[in-house]
Amino acid sequence: MIILKFWGGFGNQLFIYGLYKELQYRGKNVKADISNYDKIDKRDFVLNQFDRSIDYVHPFDFFLIQKTFSQKIQYIKRLFKKNNHKYFNSYIESNHIFNKDIFDLDNTCLLGYWQNPEYSEHVIDSIRNTITFEKYPHLSDIEHIINNTNSVAVHIRLTDYLTLTDNDMGKVCDMDYYSRAIKEINKRIEYPSFYIFSDDIEMAKSILAPIDNNFIYMDQHDTFEDMYLMSICKHKIIANSTFSWWASLLGDADESITVAPKVWDPSRPQWDIQLKKWILV
Repeated sequence: MIILKFWGGFGNQLFIYGLYKELQYRGKNVKADISNYDKIDKRDFVLNQFDRSIDYVHPFDFFLIQKTFSQKIQYIKRLFKKNNHKYFNSYIESNHIFNKDIFDLDNTCLLGYWQNPEYSEHVIDSIRNTITFEKYPHLSDIEHIINNTNSVAVHIRLTDYLTLTDNDMGKVCDMDYYSRAIKEINKRIEYPSFYIFSDDIEMAKSILAPIDNNFIYMDQHDTFEDMYLMSICKHKIIANSTFSWWASLLGDADESITVAPKVWDPSRPQWDIQLKKWILV
């Protein structure tokens, strides 16, 4: 049995879900631990709204995966001491480099974010078929316009990225990045229409002001609505954000163009999260 820990927002959940589905594809008995959303994580676990078949862990499963009698005894001792007992037998992802040995593990808790497309290599189409959005009648007008123009979703991640202290992820997608990305789109697409999505649309306007090209600034909707509208845009300029990463993937088509930052996180240059077909600037 594999117990897979879920945490984080929608984009992070989708990466972990990708590994969950890949492990199932490879014949593993895998269960989802969503206990982080009970008290610790301020966000909600939302994948249950798309996949009703997720197999959730039972508290006794943590005892069952202990490999030896000694480990089972140690687990029980930790249980009574309330000393992080659940993850006594675990594998913790140490970096974002793909590790194929993950698929050979058993009787283990997996703790990580698994933000590498190789962790869901065989199940991408299955994920696209599962993560589908309902029709939103109040968005029908903008949906019609997006579908009938050379629409380009531009994602500007702000808010928490402005206060990051342990790395420089918030400095990657600055005005220079968006200027170069928009030039790449203009070279390849006739009459593109740029739809700007952000968690702080007023600040996004100030960032793009020097290169404003009749952009369409989108009012902030809820998580699913923004993801849906971004995904149906024909092309994307994404931030170094798992949210727009998945908007690109879920809405990918043969003719789609995605422009992405060449460096996702300056503190971890080995992070191989980009897809081969993307244009990196």
